[in-house]
Amino acid sequence: MLTKIEVKKLRNQTLKEKSFGFENSRFSQIRNWFMVELGLCAGLRVTEMVELKHSNVLVENNKSSIVLIGKGNKKRTVTISSSFKKSFHEYCQQKSNFGYSTDRGSNVFVNLRT
Repeated sequence: MLTKIEVKKLRNQTLKEKSFGFENSRFSQIRNWFMVELGLCAGLRVTEMVELKHSNVLVENNKSSIVLIGKGNKKRTVTISSSFKKSFHEYCQQKSNFGYSTDRGSNVFVNLRT
C-alpha cells in the first residue's frame, strides 16, 4: 500500500508526463498518466486494465462505475468519483485526437506498437 506522500509524488510525476505528452504529441505519456489514475482511483488489477473495454465504463450523471469480470469469473462493480470521470473524459478525448478508437467495443488502453 502506498502512503499519501507516495501517492502525491506519483501523481505529480504522471501529471508532468501527461503535460510532456500534450506538448510533444506523445500519446504514450497521456496513456501512462491515465493508467496510474485508474489504478489509484479505481483499484483495478493490471489484468483488469488490460482487458478493460469502453463499454465497461458507465459514466452517468448521478452515479458512474466500472463493471468488470474479476478473479474467479465474478462480476465486480467499482464506483468512480466525479474527478475521475473528468479524467476519463479527458483521456478519451485525447485518445480520439490521436486517432485511436473510443467505440464501446474497443479497449480503453491501446498497444502503441501495433
